[in-house]
Amino acid sequence: MPINAIGELITRKYTPDSELDNDGNPVDGATTFDIRPLSGVDYNRVIAHQKYDPVEQTVSTTGDGVMLALSHGLVGWDGLIDPVTGLSLKYNHVNLNRLPPVIIRELAGKIIEISELGTEAAKN
Repeated sequence: MPINAIGELITRKYTPDSELDNDGNPVDGATTFDIRPLSGVDYNRVIAHQKYDPVEQTVSTTGDGVMLALSHGLVGWDGLIDPVTGLSLKYNHVNLNRLPPVIIRELAGKIIEISELGTEAAKN
């Protein structure tokens, strides 16, 4: 049976857990992020920066791996607000530095997760 190539890397909206209500729905004014799966090559570059903890039996991604995942998988956002001006921040690499560390890790984890799904499953 032939191997199916990765299809189009489809961008989708993602709402961080902190922006969801108790039913899992986005709260009013929630920040959303535009993310897409990594290509096969980029995915392998990212997982090269993962470490296994044999005691905890967990895998974690290093800071370099997290930033690689974001650089290839984060393509935009809506509703990220500057707390001083109250204005929405444009998506760019300068403003990426303004994301809280916990959100950066959550986004990278989600990008890695959707990259591991098959093409059909990733569409849903």
